[in-house]
Amino acid sequence: MLVGINTLACVPGRSGGDATYVRALAAHLPAVDPSVHYALFAAGWNAGLFQPAPNVRLVPCAVPPGSFVVRALWEQALLPLLAARAGVDVFHAPVNVAPLAAPRPIVLTLHEAEPFLPWTRLPGWLRLYWQVMRRASVRRARRILATSEFAAAEISATMHIPRAAIRAIPLGVDTRRFSPAGPRREPGGYLLWVGQSYPRKNLDGLVRAYALLARAGRRPPPLHILGASGWRDAQVRALVSVLGLERQVRFEGWVPDADLAAWYRGATLLVVPSLHEGFGLPVLEAMACGTPVLCADQPALREVGGAAALYADARAPESLAAAIERVLADEALRRQFAVAGPERAARFSWYTTAARTLEVYRAAVAG
Repeated sequence: MLVGINTLACVPGRSGGDATYVRALAAHLPAVDPSVHYALFAAGWNAGLFQPAPNVRLVPCAVPPGSFVVRALWEQALLPLLAARAGVDVFHAPVNVAPLAAPRPIVLTLHEAEPFLPWTRLPGWLRLYWQVMRRASVRRARRILATSEFAAAEISATMHIPRAAIRAIPLGVDTRRFSPAGPRREPGGYLLWVGQSYPRKNLDGLVRAYALLARAGRRPPPLHILGASGWRDAQVRALVSVLGLERQVRFEGWVPDADLAAWYRGATLLVVPSLHEGFGLPVLEAMACGTPVLCADQPALREVGGAAALYADARAPESLAAAIERVLADEALRRQFAVAGPERAARFSWYTTAARTLEVYRAAVAG
């Protein structure tokens, strides 16, 4: 069996959870069953993200870098032709939209239902694009995946897809890289946020909570913000300036994969204040490193963190500030979650994610 995987959503220097998912599948699938072969459709600007293997080959894609619109058009017009020439038996579209003219059975991964939710603050043109293309991709797909039970249920309800048609396969974590042992960033003892500043990530809510702590004279440790810029980046930076927090809130930008675990280990607390998530990969990575995690009280985040994370109402900065203060003041609580986190994270394996995904490929080929 030859499996084709679209990797063009993996952009160097802008890795988010969906790109991490694609890269992890490409890294772990070849070892699950060496008799299965993979064709990774990659461009010159992202081919270096993928490791060679005897049963993996890269199919060059002449799509230019830098433009989401150009890439989306290229995926619809030319990627199906490349897939046909490669002779794939099944094609995996791992980031929400499939090439609709792909000649073989399609497996589609939908990461979340945000474009179909009434509160979304996506730009209007992008929301319409996602709605149209995701619906068309669902009609074309033979199998549909989601990354959590909550995401699967929400996608089913908002897109009117039978729940039985969606298989939830959780993401994983590389516990060799993300573990309590290893270098940590110095000086440590800071608050940490990891992601891209999209509206639903509620980074401005975290900044407001931090301002409440600072105004109350609590002297909270610095807040480091890691990740490539998102749609809310300018607004969040402006808010930091208005609140006079430029010295305490530090924008670190995108951090190379090799340095991320050290950032987690050096943190006193990872805060994930998202108002909506389909999974929550930073929660899992931080827990694996033994870093205490404070999450918004959201269903998908509870699926990941279980009893090994703390939760707060992130819609209210006062509630988030109180929860942060509680963790900072209670060393015994931090030690408790430093032990519970790695134990919880050990339940999530990229190898298991890959093995369960291979089962879906085989089912799609079998029809």
